Amino acid sequence: MSWWFKQDEIHQATHVHGGPEFLPWHREIVNRLEELLRSVNPKLSLHYWDWTQDPRAITSANLGNGNRGTLNLFTADFMGYGGPTQQPIGEPWLSAGFYVPTANPNRDSNDGTAADPPALVTRAVGPQGNPSQASKAEDAAIVAQGDYAAMRALLERLHDRMHGFAAMGGRHISFRDPFVFLLHSNVDRLFALWQTQRGHPERLDADHVYGSESNDPRLNRDIEPWSTGHSIDSFGDEHFSRPWYIPERMGEPKNYKHRSVAQPPLYDTNVTTPPTVVSWGPGRLDVFGLGPGTQMLHRAWSADGKWWPENDWHDLGGNFTTPPTVVSWGPDRLDVFGLGPGTQMLHRAWSGDGKWWPENDWHDLGGKFTTP
Repeated sequence: MSWWFKQDEIHQATHVHGGPEFLPWHREIVNRLEELLRSVNPKLSLHYWDWTQDPRAITSANLGNGNRGTLNLFTADFMGYGGPTQQPIGEPWLSAGFYVPTANPNRDSNDGTAADPPALVTRAVGPQGNPSQASKAEDAAIVAQGDYAAMRALLERLHDRMHGFAAMGGRHISFRDPFVFLLHSNVDRLFALWQTQRGHPERLDADHVYGSESNDPRLNRDIEPWSTGHSIDSFGDEHFSRPWYIPERMGEPKNYKHRSVAQPPLYDTNVTTPPTVVSWGPGRLDVFGLGPGTQMLHRAWSADGKWWPENDWHDLGGNFTTPPTVVSWGPDRLDVFGLGPGTQMLHRAWSGDGKWWPENDWHDLGGKFTTP
């Protein structure tokens, strides 16, 4: 059974909608698909569809090699069919076996299983059944909500409408269509943007991110099917999903307050501070910035023309309230200072032997400061 077909089985087996788990459950499935992509190529990241733009004519898009222009997501090189009537999604998915018109059995036939391909995956994109797509004002209203319950209700309603705008054969089977992940990564992006609003550090705290719903028992139970493989969907049907259920028992129990679920991923729209850039030594450039959990992120550019780390940011950890102050002195010495959550001064140093000091944490210099 392919991991791609497993996504459809997972969504049908759990079907978490209309409640407080909607956002963190879908964050988990989006994060897990990105992990699967990176197991093939570690340079890949899962992109999102900004649903305030027509996906057939995204303006000022990055076309690569420094070029910008209008981009259509629905081509045979990317997402396939994107016309106004419900039609098969076509290439590149047909040749790749994401659906097989001649499959017998197929996954929806009486003797079909979750390992069998669907016979058809269809899509329609446009205003049919939906007066318009989302607006920037609607996105802003979601991010402006003061409590999780109000925010997630608005966001799920807009999500439902966008499932109508990009109609992927019905919400319950939409996870057969790769475009559903671009839609849901945008849902998660808006959730992350709400979490990282200035003045709301509690939204980065797993025990408080869900606001008035934090004590809801649904948020304090294991996330399925990845915890045990045993789940009951919203229709009352019981499911036993492998490899998390027996015989493999690969489940790793965790609830919705686990750090990997409660902490927002880093999107280009929720970087919390401008970068601090320092050039020092012959051909060395270091870039520092705060991530969504206000931890310190770092990358270095060297004279050999490469970034380190090559494909991602080095997470230096910590919990900061201000951008860093970085000082270079001596031939091979770089010192980084920033204010912690108690407004105490935190410090780490990089030396010529290629190591951070302290090696695994920040040196707490103490004090109580109000400015960097």
